[in-house]
Parts: sequence; structure tokens; C-alpha cells
Amino acid sequence: MSSLKRPRPDENTPLVRPETPIKFMDGLKHRRTSNKVTDEEIRVLREKRANDDAQKAEEQRREILTKTKATAEAQSAQEEVLFARVLSCMTDCGFGSLHGYLHRLMTTKAQHVSSQVSKLLINEGNGLLNDMRNKQPGVVNGWAAAATGEILVDEGLKLASYLRPQQGRPLTDAMSEFSLERILTDAELLAPTLCSLLRDFSTNGPAAERRDNDLILVTVICMLARSRNGHSTEFQTTTCIYLLACGASRSQFDVLNHAGFTLSYTSAIEKIKQLGAERLHKIIGLAHSRAFMIIWDNLNIAFRVGEQRKASKDHFDNGTTATLIPLYERPLWLSTSVRHCVLACRTRFWACKNASIVLVGALLSAWSW
Repeated sequence: MSSLKRPRPDENTPLVRPETPIKFMDGLKHRRTSNKVTDEEIRVLREKRANDDAQKAEEQRREILTKTKATAEAQSAQEEVLFARVLSCMTDCGFGSLHGYLHRLMTTKAQHVSSQVSKLLINEGNGLLNDMRNKQPGVVNGWAAAATGEILVDEGLKLASYLRPQQGRPLTDAMSEFSLERILTDAELLAPTLCSLLRDFSTNGPAAERRDNDLILVTVICMLARSRNGHSTEFQTTTCIYLLACGASRSQFDVLNHAGFTLSYTSAIEKIKQLGAERLHKIIGLAHSRAFMIIWDNLNIAFRVGEQRKASKDHFDNGTTATLIPLYERPLWLSTSVRHCVLACRTRFWACKNASIVLVGALLSAWSW
């Protein structure tokens, strides 16, 4: 029988050696306690940790910058070598200067190359212009100013033609259709460069609550159009009638007319007379086509003089104002009894100087005044 790999213990050998004492454990883990650290020591440790982290971050940043700079310098050196080769090839190909090559590149008739140049200018045109400006700002700024001037001249002609009233157009229609919002919208379509420049020039931070920048912009545009063409007076016609209705003096008209904001005092009087003639023609047409009523009253308007003289004193102007109201739902024909009743009322109240009289009639020309 083969022997065992491990010797069998002697059955008479005790299980525990007498020199090894038996220890009994309670099975519970003893709680670990840290060393007592004061608040000051904690603050110092935190500051040290923050300083170490900041120092490591700064070292990493410097290392990255150094690597980036070295890579950029190596790439720049390689590009310089390639650029020198390109210039050498241009000279070998017969181009005497870089300008000749670029001019040929921009004016080439080859369809494929011309398409590539167009895509280059569309995608990278702003970057190329910025590089040129950084290299020679005076040359690029002068060219940009000249090109912008040509664009503004063309846009100024369009605006002046747009703001010029149509010949033979009734003044009533021009005033009823007048709208600054419409003028500004059309001006941005006709003169986008001018409107963009004026907006950039006048905008400085958020708009004020009590100031409308669009109102200022459209006013300046209309004044510039008047300066461009003296017949572009759509805006000035409306302002002159408004100022005349507000009682502006002749001297105020002169100042605002020279500034291009309104027409002269003489032109304002002519526009008022034209407007009155147009409305009178409208009244006559209504009186011949439908029933109507008229409301009128006497007026006493006081005219004050700052310094009275013999030929210029305070005075009152007496007049009569009337309003014609069409009666759209009334028949054109009125009976004779109604007509006589109206005439009787007219005769009775005619003696009252300040009374308001209402007349209802069919045709103004049919009455015997």
C-alpha cells in the first residue's frame, strides 16, 4: 500500500498546543478615529491644495502653449518654404509679379477656374478683405469709402425718385396715403446700404423708451432725399400743412425749410388752397349725387401781435366754417313740403349770429339762397 502525501497526525497529539493561548473575539469591528485636526490646520491644507492645483494648471497651460507655438512655428516655416516654391514656379511660368498672377486669376475665362475663384470669394471673401485691411488699412479703407459712395449715389437717386410726388396726383390722396412706416419699409428695399449705415451710426445701446429711432431714421432719410432733389417733397408737404395748422410763424417755416424738414410758408399756403379746391370739388360732386346735410357756425379767431404798431395790431378775424355730411341711406328726391320746412328753419335761425344751423336738402343748386 502506497504512503500518503500528507502524514497522518497522531491521534494522541492534542488539538491545541499548550504554548498557544486561545483568544476569544466578540465579532465587532472597533471604530477607527482620526487624529484631531484644528480648523486652522484644515484652512492651511485647503489653501495648499488650491495653490498646488493652480500651479499644476498653470504648468499644463504653459506646456500646451509651448507645444502649440512650436507646432505653429514649424507649420509656418513649412508654409514659407511652399510659398517660396510657388513664387519660384510663377516666375518660371512667365508671370513677372504677384499682381499679374492675381489679376489673371480674377479675370480668367476658364470656366472651371472661374468657378473656383467665385466659390473662394463667397466663402472666404471677408477673411481675405480683413487680411488686406490688416496689411494696408489706408488703402482698403479708401477703396471701401469710394465703393460705398458709388452705392449711396445710386440709392440716393432711387429714393429721390420714390419720394417725388406724382405729377397731377390729388393732394388729398397723397395725404390720406401718407405713412412713415411705409416710407421706411420701402426705403430699406430701395437703399439698404444707406439705411444700414444710418442705423449703425444712430444706434448706441438699447433704445430709449421715449424716443423712436425709426422715426428719427425715416425723417433723416426724407430730409436727405429733399437735399438730393428739391422735388422730393412727399414728407415735407405733410409737415408744412401740419405746421400751418398748428399756427407756426413764417420765421419758423423759413428755418425748417432751410433745414429740409418742411416747405416754405408760401408753398404751404398754396398747398392749403389746393387742398381746399379739391375738397370743394368733392363737395359739389356729393351735392349733385345724393342727399346731404350741412352744419356751420361763425368763428372769431384772435390774432396776437408781439409788438403792436400802427400797421400791425391785435385783431379778430370773423368767418364761417361749414361741414357737409352725406346721407347715404336717404333718397335723392325730397318732397316740396320738406324743402319748404327746411327753408323756413333756415330763415328763422339766420338772425342768430352764433347759432348752429342744420340743413337737410337734396341738391344745393336747387335751393334759392
